[in-house]
Amino acid sequence: METQLAEANNKIAESEDSVKLTESKLKVAEDRFARKETLNELLAPLGKEKKEIMSDLLESVKTENLEKQFNKYLPSVLDGETPRVKKTLSESVVKKEHTGDKKATASAEANDKAEDIVELDMIRKLAGLSK
Repeated sequence: METQLAEANNKIAESEDSVKLTESKLKVAEDRFARKETLNELLAPLGKEKKEIMSDLLESVKTENLEKQFNKYLPSVLDGETPRVKKTLSESVVKKEHTGDKKATASAEANDKAEDIVELDMIRKLAGLSK
């Protein structure tokens, strides 16, 4: 008889736990629904870009404070950014090519070659490759 009573008490405890779990899940779902409805109602009149900005701002706000914070951020969001005007691409006529290559003067090239030869001879001598 005591074992049946213990089993019954265990079943009651398990059912109470499952009821609490179900109630908490229901409460979370109701909160999500209420938040989504409130956000949809508040963001409905805004344009696409402004809606994205406002939803980012309101992401971390508690559901109870959504309307208050929305009214706080609204003037900044509306005045903050003007619509971007896209410029049309137009091709310009290229008058001169700019390749970045500069022509060196002949004397500068001759000096560079002479210095390179001297440096190569010095390197070979230091390395023990020549006399």
